[in-house]
Amino acid sequence: MVVRRIAALAALGLLSACSKEQEPYASLDAVYPLRQLLNESEFIVEGVLVEADPAQWTAVMEVRRTLRGGCPVPRLRMDFSTGFTSHPECLRKHLVVGAPVLFFSNGSAALAYLNRFFLFLYATGAPEKGAWGMSSIEVKMNRTFNGPETDLATLVEKILSGRSVSPPPNPNLKPIDAAAFKALPVWGEPVDEEYLPLPFRKSVPPPVVPRSPEHPSPVAPGLRWMSFEGDWSEPPKFELLKASAMGLLPDFDLSEFGEEESLRLRFNGYVDIPKDGDYAFYLSSDSDAMTSLSIGGIELVRTQRGLDATKEYGGEMALKAGKHSLTVTYAGRGADRMIRLFWFGPGIAKQQLPAKVLFHEP
Repeated sequence: MVVRRIAALAALGLLSACSKEQEPYASLDAVYPLRQLLNESEFIVEGVLVEADPAQWTAVMEVRRTLRGGCPVPRLRMDFSTGFTSHPECLRKHLVVGAPVLFFSNGSAALAYLNRFFLFLYATGAPEKGAWGMSSIEVKMNRTFNGPETDLATLVEKILSGRSVSPPPNPNLKPIDAAAFKALPVWGEPVDEEYLPLPFRKSVPPPVVPRSPEHPSPVAPGLRWMSFEGDWSEPPKFELLKASAMGLLPDFDLSEFGEEESLRLRFNGYVDIPKDGDYAFYLSSDSDAMTSLSIGGIELVRTQRGLDATKEYGGEMALKAGKHSLTVTYAGRGADRMIRLFWFGPGIAKQQLPAKVLFHEP
């Protein structure tokens, strides 16, 4: 998970687990988007519980399928006695051999999806040990996704492959409480979706209003770029830096900038959206760089230095047809510099954003 975000979440989870006299349930966030969870996950695996000991609050998950990255071990051992004292009582009956689990992790912290709810866990040793302890059941993350594990796994696979956009959270859903957990059928029992406890029933989220375009006129092909110099910061505060050069480029080709030891760039222009609808944008860069993508002044994607250069980070936005303002930033110190920006939307298979849809005001 994005390092700065998941580190904070891990700290919150551990502090909560140590404060057992506080409220009986915790939550990472009231509205935690699925796309954010995917961006923050270094590996995502699907498996099943092959061992379960409810009396000892333990279970073992065997990895059956990898959706992203690579899990360092074929089996993950989970200790559920380390969370809130009231959580294991709600969890005990759901530790069933054969139950499917979807596991999202950055190596040190994780979210596991088991029988329609999320668990927040932390590594209790080196990654190759495969040992995890529970911090809490995330009672508000039913707003992130609501449904069986198999549906979530299928959705995640489609999003990662660029065949679907990530759905927004549904803030209308009631958080999960103890009564809902007690009434939730265990995995393997018959489920009538209409009679599930309210926090587990699907409902229609509020409609998303598509963003309107700017309609700039006149426009010309290509993007404006500016390079900056000044004190280094992570991420760069471009508004405090001095512009050292500027120009025009047809796209995000960094080969034009020689081999300076450090490079800080900002691209500005417009992206021409052909049809109304939901669009996904995916950004990747070299491993020694930080990049960001904003549309209409809203940041959709940000990558961090030192992460896997082959991994893409995505973001979604509902857009009306027309030209929308676009800003891409890059800050890197390595020699093999690159930015790759892909998109997916109505009638558009996932592909690199073509230069023909990029414009600037002359």
